[in-house]
Amino acid sequence: MTHNDIYTKFMIEYDKANVTSSYPSLTKYEAATILDKAYNAIIAQKVTGNNIRRSYFEADTKAVSDLYPLVKHSDITLDNTHLSHANVTKFTLPSDFMYFVQVSLE
Repeated sequence: MTHNDIYTKFMIEYDKANVTSSYPSLTKYEAATILDKAYNAIIAQKVTGNNIRRSYFEADTKAVSDLYPLVKHSDITLDNTHLSHANVTKFTLPSDFMYFVQVSLE
């Protein structure tokens, strides 16, 4: 489903809402902001375990399969210069992630 399909379906349901007063008209940007906020809330529920099954991301196969297209594997280069302790390291995280899931050091 494309972003335009989601927007169209959202606007259809938004217009059909059964309320006593009318909703304000939304610009396309405002509707996209609402949809993005809802999308982020669903992702947060599946990752953190704040859902009906109370299961966090890696314990629930449905959450893993739902979110797998969003999971990104990346290599991080460590910078061990100017450190005060032997068991401390410094690195820069990628800027395009929402949740840190797992790390493996080799």
